[in-house]
Order: sequence, then C-alpha cells, then structure tokens
Amino acid sequence: DTLVGLVGYFDNHGTANDKMLANYILGCYYMSCGNSPAAMRSLHIAAEAADTTSRECDYLTLHKVHVHAALLLMRQNALTDAMAENALALKYALQAKDTFNAIITLEQRANIYLNQGQGDKALSIRSKLYGMYMRYGYAKEAAISQWPLASILARCGNIAGAKCCIDIFEKASGLIDSTGNIEQGRESYYIDKGIYHTKANMLDSAEFYFRKCLVATSSSFDLKDGYVGLSEVYKRRHNPDSVAKYAELARIATDSMYASMNTTHLQQMRAMYDYNEYKLSAEVYKREAVSARLTSIIVIIVA
Repeated sequence: DTLVGLVGYFDNHGTANDKMLANYILGCYYMSCGNSPAAMRSLHIAAEAADTTSRECDYLTLHKVHVHAALLLMRQNALTDAMAENALALKYALQAKDTFNAIITLEQRANIYLNQGQGDKALSIRSKLYGMYMRYGYAKEAAISQWPLASILARCGNIAGAKCCIDIFEKASGLIDSTGNIEQGRESYYIDKGIYHTKANMLDSAEFYFRKCLVATSSSFDLKDGYVGLSEVYKRRHNPDSVAKYAELARIATDSMYASMNTTHLQQMRAMYDYNEYKLSAEVYKREAVSARLTSIIVIIVA
C-alpha cells in the first residue's frame, strides 16, 4: 500500500523519468508476487510515462520496462506481443548505448523464436552470442549462453558442437561445483546433458543424468522429461518392460503438469484481457488528448 501511494505521488508530482521508474518498480513488485495482470498494467503505464522526445529520457529504465513486459507476455504464450516488446527493448538498449543489455535482449529474442517453433532463427542468434559476449569482456555470460546452444545442437544431432558447448559451459559458467552439481534451480541441465549422451549413444551416462535430475528436481516439467529420457534409453537397450514403466511415469507426470497448466492458462487469459483492455484505454486516451489539444489551438486562433 505504501508503494502504491508513492507511485501515486510521483505520478502527480514527478518528472517523466520519475513516473516511469516508480511504475516500473511497482510492476517488478507485482511480478515477484505472481500478479501478472497488475504487473503488465504497471509496466505499460511506465512505458507511456516515458518522454522519448526529451534528451533527459532514461532509456536504460525504459529498456528494462520492455524486457520485463516481453518476459511476462512470453510466459503467457502471447509470443507476437512478446516479440514486439522485445524489439522496443532492443531499440532502447541501443539508444542507451548499453551493449551488455542489448546482447541480453537478443538472447531473450532467441527464446521467443524457440517458443514459436522457429528453431533455425533461435540457433542463428545463439550461435553468435558467445562471440558477442566475449568481444565486450563478459566471459561468464558467454559461457552461460552455451548451455541453451548445446541443448539445441544435441537435439539436432550435432554431437561434436554440443560437446564443445558443454565443455565451455561447465568450465567457465561458475554454475557447476567441484563435484559436478549444477546450481540449485537449474536441474533441467541434467536433462539436456542426458539427451546429449543419448544422442551420442552413451546410454550409461544418459541414464545417470536423467536419474540425477529426477532425484534433484521438484519441477513436474523436469520429471516428465526425465522419465521420457529413461524410456528412450531403455528403448535403445531393447528392454520393453522398462520402456513401458517409464512411459507410464511420464504420462502421470504429464497429467500433473497439465493440471497445473490449466490453472495457469486461466490466469493468462485474464492477464491478456487486462492487457488488451489497457491498450484500448490508452488508445482512447491518446485520441482524447489529441482532440483536446486541437480544440485548444482552435480556441486560441479564434481568440
């Protein structure tokens, strides 16, 4: 409540940058609470508050506003709108002369392409990210960018390329400890590594990583992928009983995953309704503002 009150104060008394920053912070708060509709509304109010005609415009904050809007829309599977927000984010990162965030925005674009099923475009961007990060001295980020690239290459059957990416990631990302365990919350890496070993026909190693993920993760998505991976391993070993066992476990995990996704889908529908309602309201407001301005000009001329 205090934060909302402060945002109201800056909306009434602050500069364009103050209004943008205040609403951006409020949007981040709503994102942290999982309130996507309220977060989207605050982010778009922040974007509308920016004065891009002013030399003092805070383009770096405006970039962040659009990056987070793109992220929310991508989570809601509104991929066309997410791409539009991503394009604005890249534009403002470049205007802010912020190379690091411009590269991150390109990485986000690759994720949108992948969700759209445009794997070739995602691969094209991801193949260039390592060189971009390294060119500007971001060695850790360059190494981290190799994990998603390794995943794409492994699934495409490019075993040598995937192995090269995995080696760079594990050596320089800082996310793998001395015992070979990845940072908590990133256990899906074990799935990608299991897929790599399956494609390379190293089935014992593939089984090891799929089982490692099943033990470490709490994600229903990871559980489903782990069981599917084990089913494929036993299929290659010509063990039909185990294939059937893990296929059934994958089905159960999928049912659980979709039950969760149905609830999320209802939230997404509400978020998109609010998003489109806000865009309509903003358009009406703009038209009213233009009309009022024209009326004032005519009154002044007549006077």
